This record gives sequence, C-alpha cells and structure tokens, in this order.
Amino acid sequence: MAAYRQPGVLSGLTNAAPRESGTLVRAATSTPTPVGVASKQKLSDNDLELIRSTAGRNIDGSSKPLPDLLYLRGIHLQRKAAGIRDYGPQSWAALFEQATVDQLSELIEVAQSPYGKAAAQLQALVEEMRRPGSAVTDKNLSDAIGTVLGEERRRQLLGSPAGDSGASEAMVLVVEAMSLSAERKNAALKQLLDRAELPGSPVSDEQITTAVQEVLGHERQRQLMGGSEAEGGSGAMELVVRASEVFADRKNTALKKLIEKAKVGGSAVTDEQLRKGVQEVLGVERQRELLGGKNTGAESMGLVVEAAKVFMDRKGAALAKLYDSDASEAQIKQATTDYEGAKNQLRQMGVAIPEGGVKTGSLKIDSRPPKNQ
Repeated sequence: MAAYRQPGVLSGLTNAAPRESGTLVRAATSTPTPVGVASKQKLSDNDLELIRSTAGRNIDGSSKPLPDLLYLRGIHLQRKAAGIRDYGPQSWAALFEQATVDQLSELIEVAQSPYGKAAAQLQALVEEMRRPGSAVTDKNLSDAIGTVLGEERRRQLLGSPAGDSGASEAMVLVVEAMSLSAERKNAALKQLLDRAELPGSPVSDEQITTAVQEVLGHERQRQLMGGSEAEGGSGAMELVVRASEVFADRKNTALKKLIEKAKVGGSAVTDEQLRKGVQEVLGVERQRELLGGKNTGAESMGLVVEAAKVFMDRKGAALAKLYDSDASEAQIKQATTDYEGAKNQLRQMGVAIPEGGVKTGSLKIDSRPPKNQ
C-alpha cells in the first residue's frame, strides 16, 4: 500500500520489535507459566496451628454449626483447586487449603455423629434457656445432658481419646448447661425465701427443704464437671445459709410459742412436744453454724434452756407429788429413773444440766451455751 510505514516516531527505527503493552520492554510476550512454583513446599507448625484454631470455629473456639461447616468446606475446596491451577499441587497455597479442608472434614464428621447431634441438641437448649420466658424444662435439659454424657462414655469405650477437641467442646457445653440450670434453681430458692420471710407466709418447711436440696445437688454436679465459682455457683451457698436462718427463725418462734403454752396450768403440751421442739432448734442451729451463718445462737440457746427448765420443773413437780403422797417405793423409783433419764437426754441435746440428786422445787439450769459436741 502506498505511503505505508510501521507505526512509531517520525525519523525513528521502523524495524524494531513492538513494545509490550504497559511496559518499556521491546520483547515478545512470554509463555504463561505459574510464578514462584517450588518443587515441593511445606506448611509450618504455625500454619497448622492457625488452621486448627480458626478453621470452622467461632471466636470462642467452639465449632460452627454443621451447615456452616459444609459451606466452608465447599469454599476451601474451590480455593484448593485454584491454588493447584495457579501454583501447582505441592505449593504452599494448595497445601494450606488442603489442610483447611481436612480440618473442616473432621469437624463435619464429629457434627454428623450421634455424639455431635447430641451436643447440637444440647447447644440449642442452652441458647433457648438464655431467652426470657424460656419453655425449656429441667427434664429437657437433664435428658440432653445425659445423652451427651452417654455418647461420651460410648466414644471412650470405642477407643476415642477423652481429651480430643470434640469431647472438650461438649464437656464445656455440659458445664454451661449445668450452670444455667443452677442459676434457675438459685432464682427459684431466692423467690421462695422472699415469700417465706413475709408474715403469715404459706411457704412450708418442706418446700424450702426441697428447694435447698435441689440447689445443693446442682451445685455439686456443676463443680464435679469442672464448673467454677464465676460460672454461676457463687450465690448458691449464700442462699443455703439464708435458708438455714429462715429455718432457725421459724423453729425458734415455734419453740417459744410451745413454751408459753406449756407454762399455762393444765396445758395440753406434752413432754414429747417440748423435747422435739428443742431437738429441732438445736439441729438447725448446728447446721447454721456449719454453713457459716451469722451468730444468733444466743437466742436459740436461751429458748432451749427455758424449755429445759419447763421440762425439768414438770418432772420435778411430778416426783415431789409422789414423795408427798402415799406412792409406793416402786412408783417413786420409776419416777426418779424418768427424772434422771430426762436430764441425760437434755445433756445429749447440748443443754447444760447440773449433776446432783433428785429434789423438789425448780431445778437450777446453767444458761451458758454448751460447747459443740
């Protein structure tokens, strides 16, 4: 064609090689090949630890739900294929993605096992329990925990290591579930005690006792599973101590009323009722001291001593009547034996009864609280 020439600057060379687009190199484009390919690369320990601690896991280290794991494995399979295509099958990128896929596959296998399904069910119940007005019952939670623990025992019998990641996560979940259940029991006991402390409360001793037993039972289980004070158990013993103080107030009040009735002439209060009232007061007082309750023992022991005086005055008066009557020697001997037996019973209950023979009139009783026996 007329007037044709190679493109370029006027008066420049017309037979030079064309420039590479975007560069100053006058050379032909090289054949595409993977860049930076080594014959065989290797993942470091840090790489493997990173994969183990993050792949398929939440921020807190727990495993992601099964649908998320399946989705992530598909993504990393695609990345692995891209790494092989761009850098080769033994490149760092391909090996890293393969290790990630292996980690996700392991988590998926655990999630799809009976053990994983049981843990997932327990996780769902735990999440539901955290919501206000949850309908999850104690039986629902207990059954789910029992299923997880049963599957864990089965895994161990089949040779699975007790300390693997799946087992560790499930046990953490069990402890969390127990802590939530303990919090629920604590709240129930607190509400019951609030009602019990009101004047004329219909809350019975049996209701409080049952609630205390449930709180203590859950607290023991939670601690046996590795729970700490920071995980919900710190208020349990405080509530138990408070319950013991409610019991002490109730038993003291009941014994005080019984003593007042017993002092009235011709009272229908029996010796057995007085003895039982004293035993209940002393029993609650010892429990409260063991639990570290506040020191109100002086009031309890004062009532015990007063009841003991009433009790022994009754025995002494009955014995005095026998002395003043025409009672037989056998009757007097039997009454004396009963009198001394009553003193011994009171001593066994912790009341300081002085030694000495039988005499008429009121028996002097030491009002000092006895030492714990």
